[in-house]
Amino acid sequence: MIFVKDIIGMPIISSEDNKIIGSVKNVLYGDLKGKIKGVLIEEGGILKSPKIVENKNIISINKQVCINNKDAIKDLDVKSINDVENGSNDIINKDVYDNRGNYWGKIYDLILDEKERIILYAEISRGFSSDLFKGLRIVNIECIEKFDGKIIIKDGTMFFTRGGLNNLIKV
Repeated sequence: MIFVKDIIGMPIISSEDNKIIGSVKNVLYGDLKGKIKGVLIEEGGILKSPKIVENKNIISINKQVCINNKDAIKDLDVKSINDVENGSNDIINKDVYDNRGNYWGKIYDLILDEKERIILYAEISRGFSSDLFKGLRIVNIECIEKFDGKIIIKDGTMFFTRGGLNNLIKV
């Protein structure tokens, strides 16, 4: 498993010639319960249009993103560019509520199965001090719904925590 935030900034390598083509600017996903769409590539240069490497052309994600070859890099269509720029598909840093309207926190990160490239979990932050003492909540992605632009967590959702001083001190 790998955190989406750890993928951002990774070099993108062509398996054809082992050269660095660019770096990952963002991970693109549509339906949270499906495979990622691909990675947005940052090639450098101000006037270059955004490009994507689709999931089907990604060989592996480890310490770098390995792709088939340079031909795997495609221009983004206008709708996808608009979605990326306005963050309509991005749920990181979005508020999370339960069905009763209780605030759970913000999506801090997503955890991905790097082999299947499927989002498995969402990490929810309740703010710096709460995260420091209680840790981040980790919730199965199946328990999260996008509804009318909001992130809703299903009733009765179980979670576990990562980090937190309280968890460190427990005997």
